[in-house]
Formats: sequence, C-alpha cells, structure tokens
Amino acid sequence: VDWWGLIAAGFEVRIWPDPLERTDWKMAGRPWRVLVRGETYIPVFLRNSENRELHKQHFARIAAYCELLQRQAGGVSPYGVILYAGTQDAVGIPNSNAAKRALADGTSGMRRLLGLLKGGLQPEPPPNKRLCFRCPYALLSRYHETPLRPEDTEPTLVEIGGKRYHSVCGDRFCWNPPREA
Repeated sequence: VDWWGLIAAGFEVRIWPDPLERTDWKMAGRPWRVLVRGETYIPVFLRNSENRELHKQHFARIAAYCELLQRQAGGVSPYGVILYAGTQDAVGIPNSNAAKRALADGTSGMRRLLGLLKGGLQPEPPPNKRLCFRCPYALLSRYHETPLRPEDTEPTLVEIGGKRYHSVCGDRFCWNPPREA
C-alpha cells in the first residue's frame, strides 16, 4: 500500500477522538489513525517492529478495528493498514473472513482464559514451548529474597552458578519456561 497514494486518492487522515467500543463484545480500542473518504473508514495502526512478518494477531486487530468503526461510524471498513513506524512503508490487510475468524478465535480463547482466572485456576503453559523462546517474560532475572509486592507468590527458581534466578512467566505459571542459552 502506498501511504501517500491513499492521501492523494482523497482519504483524509483523522485522529479518532475517543476509543471505539462494542459493549456487547466487551471490546474497545482506538487505531493510531483513521483514513476517511465518504462513508469508507480505514483503520491504521503503527507497527514498531523491524520484523515485517504478519501474524494472526495482526489480522485479528484489523478485523476488530474494522468492526468497531463500522458499528460506531456507520460506514464500511473493507480493509485496514499497518504502517511501519519511522517509514512510509505500509501494508493493506483485507477485512476478510479469515481476519474475522482470527478475531473470533482470539477473543474466544481470551474469554476462556479469563474464565479460568476468575475461577482461581491457572492456565497451562503453551502446548508449543517454542513460543517461549525470546519472550521477554521468560528472561531470567536475579531473585531477591524480599518480594516486591505483598501479593507476589513464591517464585519458581533456577540455580545457575550458585545464584538464584526466576522469570516473570515462571513465577506466574509455576514452571521454568524454556529459553535460549
């Protein structure tokens, strides 16, 4: 997608004043910008990563913004745009059935997780442990005997070279996530 081409095609760049909401879905959010031409609304969000690979979450996010804009603004939102921060590079994502399915899968999974947490249960670690590699929450940090907050639970510790370490994820799920050495 050519960012300046969209502007030249007559799209007006707007900063949406308030978060978009859909109370029946308990969903709210606000895109970075919205391109508007007539009754067409194109949500735009910034992606700060140098990695240009798109994942299911990006399609779900576009579908969510499109749905919220269509509901609140009353127009059509056939696609969204991901703009790479610090560049003029952008990619268009159609508001397709696949994107809507990614949104439905993600929200139902999150609702299941929230139901577990409300019931006092902790979810299991991810079935694919490779997801934990390079995750910032799996990184080890030095363990300090004094908890930072009274509600902190007893951490799951790893001993390396006589020193004790833990990870935020490990503390929460009571396990030691795999990590790169």
